[in-house]
Amino acid sequence: MARTKETTTDTKRCRRCGRRKRLNKFTINPACTADGHEWECIRCRNKRIRAWQKANPRKFHRYIMKLRKKYRHAVIPAEKTCQKCQRLLSQFDFYRTKYSSDGLDQYCKTCRANKNKKWRDPKQNPNYLDHLKKQRNKILMMQFNLTPDDKLTILTFQHNVCAICKQPMKHPNCDHDHKTGQIRGYLCPMCNRALGRFRDSLDRLQAAVAYMTNFPATSALGAPRFGLPGRTGTKAQRKLAKKLAKQQKSLDTPPEL
Repeated sequence: MARTKETTTDTKRCRRCGRRKRLNKFTINPACTADGHEWECIRCRNKRIRAWQKANPRKFHRYIMKLRKKYRHAVIPAEKTCQKCQRLLSQFDFYRTKYSSDGLDQYCKTCRANKNKKWRDPKQNPNYLDHLKKQRNKILMMQFNLTPDDKLTILTFQHNVCAICKQPMKHPNCDHDHKTGQIRGYLCPMCNRALGRFRDSLDRLQAAVAYMTNFPATSALGAPRFGLPGRTGTKAQRKLAKKLAKQQKSLDTPPEL
């Protein structure tokens, strides 16, 4: 099948990179040029914006705060054209945002999902894993004042196991004092949540140890009392209850003569 040549009206030359691309690779802006698209392609425009953001972080922050204040009471239109697929869709096909004049994202939900999927795919975006690693290291330093080497030192000292249950950790959680911010160690998610439930109180933890060694129900009734094993309300417990009820019913019914 013969390939049709693209006409000059379907394409446009980017003034920054000098490449001729399709019009869907340019941002729609009727007030910019005669063809209703930006003079630079989306990739070059994004590179220029990111470079400006890194060079002027304070100006960028003030700009974002100004946008949020300006478009706080934006009037959301009933329909909007997606800048990626060029389809006229309902407002419910777009995500809400505080940084646009109409309160809607420039891409529809389908195009936004495809774009995010491509960004998170290491095959299509080799820089994603490095970006993810840098973000995690940045959060580690910002929240816990730890470098990746410090984290590795603590985990090596703990032999890569939880400091409480001594089980291997797939996703180690950094445990710290919420009042002082002191780093205490790395725990598994369950032990970390358990400490949070006890509100980091030694009195509550010692009371829990005393409770587990001496049950009030046994002392009150004078003898141990047993119910159904397992977690309450689970499917396995309901299945066990039906099985025990059948066994009890078979024992209560008298044998036929």
